[in-house]
Amino acid sequence: MIPIHLDKISKTYGESAEATPTISVDFTAEQGEFFTLLGPSGCGKSTLLRMIAGFVAPTSGEIRFAERNVTKLPAYRRGIGMVFQNYALFPHMSVADNVAYGLKLRRVGKAARAERIDKALQRVGLEGYGKRRVDQLSGGQQQRVALARAIVIEPQVLLLDEPLSNLDAKLREETRMQIREVHKSARTTAVYVTHDQSEAMAMSDRIAVLADGRAHQIDTPQKVYNEPATAFVARFIGRSNVIPGTVVSVGDGTALVRLGPGDITVRRSADAPLGAGDVVHVSLRPESLEVTSDGDAELRGVVRSREFLGSSAVLEVELEGVAQMITVSTANVGVREGSRIALASASGAGWVIPE
Repeated sequence: MIPIHLDKISKTYGESAEATPTISVDFTAEQGEFFTLLGPSGCGKSTLLRMIAGFVAPTSGEIRFAERNVTKLPAYRRGIGMVFQNYALFPHMSVADNVAYGLKLRRVGKAARAERIDKALQRVGLEGYGKRRVDQLSGGQQQRVALARAIVIEPQVLLLDEPLSNLDAKLREETRMQIREVHKSARTTAVYVTHDQSEAMAMSDRIAVLADGRAHQIDTPQKVYNEPATAFVARFIGRSNVIPGTVVSVGDGTALVRLGPGDITVRRSADAPLGAGDVVHVSLRPESLEVTSDGDAELRGVVRSREFLGSSAVLEVELEGVAQMITVSTANVGVREGSRIALASASGAGWVIPE
């Protein structure tokens, strides 16, 4: 296990001096960490992964595996294991021959090779599948073969580029936990690319949320969800209400913010300078709001739509005094469209995002 350092890495396409970098980041994936690059299509996450792998050269900056500078090394000399979105398996070969490919290139002896293939297939839950042809396997099984091929060479760095995107929802859930377990048992540092927030939240030690070629936030899933650094992060990670407001007063770790006609006490970062009169946004998760009696309300509005989910309902509410809709998750499934409702937030639920 080794840390992966990206020191002021950027990639720019085009030769003009005014060309805007496609991606520009600076971070470290710590030793043994499962580190996820999360963001919408076109944000540069796959480009970044391919720079770590050695398939794409950065325009500037340095990539180091521990203290080893690999910026200019070709991919085959970096000692990485790679799992691709489209599996990249040899369909005419058996499962064992696919897994053995990297070992043969490294001239591993036949006996040692057979032992390591068996161990890798066991780790991904495919023991006994070695003699089967790849084209006889399901999509989920093929993805596990690709994972076995990546870990069989015992890499210190494991790179995974949207490996679950071709699987159905149920199989994705099953496979993502298996990937996490394989990562732990293989004792490697993993960098994982996805656009799926639930994957990132469930699997990661830390997440880098990327957009517009930069990292908006690098933190644990809990911090990214509960304490978003920017309005983009708040909106991109799960459902969130990002509501404009004005600071009324500031306390120790809290702020009183006016949202339309109502005031609400929310949490704030101690590092962010904040004062009365500042314009901010407040992130309020749908589950942190509850339908309440009018006297206890901090917010009021009219239900414009309702989605019944069995034990709960999701409401789209037009707030009084605020020109936007918000989403509320409630166990009060009897609330109807057109109803006027009052809302209160759970203690410490909201989070201030400075402008």
